[in-house]
Amino acid sequence: QHRIMKYVHIIYSLFLLSVLLIACDDTEILENKIDFSSPYVIEDNPDDPIQHRRYLIFQKYGIPVFFNDTISKTFIYNDNDGKPVYRYETLDLNWSFSSHTNRAIQYTVDYYTDPELQMKGLEFIEVFLEQSSKPMRPFSIFLPSTLTIKDLNKNTIEKPEFWFGFRTLVIPKVPNMSIETIPSILLSMVKAKVMANADIISQFGEVSDKNKYYGKEWVAELGCKWGREHPGTYWGPTVLYKEGTCEEYIMWGFKTGINSVEDFEKERTIVFQQIGRFGFICGNYSKSLDHSNSPEKVDEDIAYYIDQMLEIGSEEFLRRYGESPLVVKKYTILANYINNVLGIEF
Repeated sequence: QHRIMKYVHIIYSLFLLSVLLIACDDTEILENKIDFSSPYVIEDNPDDPIQHRRYLIFQKYGIPVFFNDTISKTFIYNDNDGKPVYRYETLDLNWSFSSHTNRAIQYTVDYYTDPELQMKGLEFIEVFLEQSSKPMRPFSIFLPSTLTIKDLNKNTIEKPEFWFGFRTLVIPKVPNMSIETIPSILLSMVKAKVMANADIISQFGEVSDKNKYYGKEWVAELGCKWGREHPGTYWGPTVLYKEGTCEEYIMWGFKTGINSVEDFEKERTIVFQQIGRFGFICGNYSKSLDHSNSPEKVDEDIAYYIDQMLEIGSEEFLRRYGESPLVVKKYTILANYINNVLGIEF
């Protein structure tokens, strides 16, 4: 019986095969209608200088550069009236590093159509990509002449100098930009990538949040004592975490008797020794300009660290803040990620 069933199965299979062969004569060819080409692949056109330059950039870095947010137009079919129906592929700025905003971001743009301006934009991008480590290079780049972003969740409207999302770096007015702006763009991208890493945020925040140090008054709640008496609960110049000119700090310091670089640096050291016990290098400035509280949130704290680490460098950062074990611990968490994952040395 088993042998009979085996023969039946073979005969049935041959029957199906014969049906298929009959159904398909020599004039019929099975065609694959699926288009596997990617609109993010830049094709060469030696007769078009802009297209050729875009191709060379793509060939070298694998990064497509666009001057229009509609990057492909594919014919689908003709409707009942004979009109063609197309599928459009567009750059979607609603993708963040971890989710989609469900169209909460609305943006309007104007385009560059002048080849001379487009070429200037491509020249800027080539320098940008040369200065960027491979992990920091975006998936794609969009160069409009203007960019206005409306965030429906935050109810805000802004015209940023540049905008960095999960898939696209948008730089408006790029022909007018100087290459000196590239570090600020990269700094913004570093912050975005760090803040998109939940593990880094958790590790970093735990260092100072273990005993609930965030959002506390330095003197009244954390018991800080400064080297000099400051008005109210001041602990230093209002922009102490930034590296401006020392003369600016000394000018502020006349109110407290600080009238030399040595006096300023001595007082700064005392300040950092006090707040460093809790793992901080700066006070909160989002609510009050006197920095009288510790940072309100972890992302604010991380921003201070990244600003300083990339601005003054690793050696100076550790010289200035390295006496605090908690500061060094938070620094190490960020430095390992920025150096080893993002490929940025500082």
